[in-house]
Amino acid sequence: MSSDEENKLITEAKNILAELPKLLGKKAESVEKELESLFARAESGESIKRPLRSLLRQYEETRKWMEKRVPLPTNNDKSYSPLAGDPDLSEMPLTVYKCPNNHIQRFPRVLSNPPTCQTCELLMTKQ
Repeated sequence: MSSDEENKLITEAKNILAELPKLLGKKAESVEKELESLFARAESGESIKRPLRSLLRQYEETRKWMEKRVPLPTNNDKSYSPLAGDPDLSEMPLTVYKCPNNHIQRFPRVLSNPPTCQTCELLMTKQ
């Protein structure tokens, strides 16, 4: 969130103060204290967007009021970005080697010299 967006969120949160008694009734006073505390933290330069959003999402009435003015992302917001590079190369083929005792080992490439089995120490052959 850019600082402009955060400032808009703070401005609208300040605007909701007058509406809190109507929206929340008895709970309004505690929410007002929490908001004032967050505003003081913002004045000292601290980013308060996450705790402010969290507080305003706690009550359906404040969430709806704020959503009309500043869209609040839901907790379910997730994004997907595939890994960089060619997706066809993501699965590297493995070369399979087998010893005379049927122990199998896989290597990411063909080896110049056949490997030795780690179990029975016999030379392995490429399959």
